[in-house]
Amino acid sequence: MLWKGPTMPLRSTALAAAFTIALPAVAQAGQTWTTAFGQGTLQANVTGAGGSELFLACPAGQEPPLAVLFFEAAAPLAGEVGQAYLVEFRVDDKPMTLVMALSQPTILEYPAGEKITFRALEALSRLLRDGKALAVASPQLTWSDSYSLKGSGKALDGLFEGCEPQD
Repeated sequence: MLWKGPTMPLRSTALAAAFTIALPAVAQAGQTWTTAFGQGTLQANVTGAGGSELFLACPAGQEPPLAVLFFEAAAPLAGEVGQAYLVEFRVDDKPMTLVMALSQPTILEYPAGEKITFRALEALSRLLRDGKALAVASPQLTWSDSYSLKGSGKALDGLFEGCEPQD
């Protein structure tokens, strides 16, 4: 299955790379979520038990706006760059599945540049704010990790203001 987002993979890949370079990860596995602002981007992130980092971000003032969710895995994933994969999220007992692009060997991303993808990201964000624990898995990529949701409510509060697509 090919990733077919309109010019999103290249644009969001550049954003993901900029986030991970510009904003050093502060969270350690099992610790609370952190927030950071750098180079015009507000982000919230947490490190999983397996060492993967989960980021949710909103670049301020970008036109058109592009909220994004991405993972930076601790090791290369067992998939083909440029392909899309199912990623299963389980917040406490509530499941949700997203189709995410493998944009680099260690980066899975979900750009939310359309209203439907943005609404899905907002729904996931609400689950993360209210939950206690997050398990993420992609059987296709033979990858999984678990994350604490301690501090996620505060970290995600207002994160996507100004990032809603206008289409």
